This record gives sequence, structure tokens and C-alpha cells, in this order.
Amino acid sequence: MVRLLFTIVLIVIPVGLFGAESPLETVRPFLKQHCYQCHGARKQENDKRFDSLGTELSKVETLVAWQGILDQLNLGE
Repeated sequence: MVRLLFTIVLIVIPVGLFGAESPLETVRPFLKQHCYQCHGARKQENDKRFDSLGTELSKVETLVAWQGILDQLNLGE
């Protein structure tokens, strides 16, 4: 599961830097299936909410948030 998200993000981020629509939107189904139950509208573990996570790659805050998610997944959290 972690490798799948990591692979998706590695593929979509470079494409998103040049495309008009954010490719991170393609990750939403994965997040909905695997993450929203603990990081969604009803519950936010560790004050993290992924259902309202931004996808504007030109914003540093967005990149930092997505990197934090990847870091936690890589740590097995």
C-alpha cells in the first residue's frame, strides 16, 4: 500500500508541475479508501485531515503536507 502511493506520487508530481489540472487528484480514491477513516471529516488523528488536503503544487505548504504523508507512510505509520 505504501509503495503504491509512493509510486503514484512520484509519477504524478512531475506531470503536475507542467499540467493545468493537479494530478494529485488521482490519488484521492486511494486516500479515501485507506486514509479518510482516520484522517477525514469525522475523525482527525494527530490533527491531520486528508480529505481537504490541497493539490496546488505551486504552494510550498501543499508540498510539505504531501511530503509529510509520504514520510509517515515510509516509516510504516
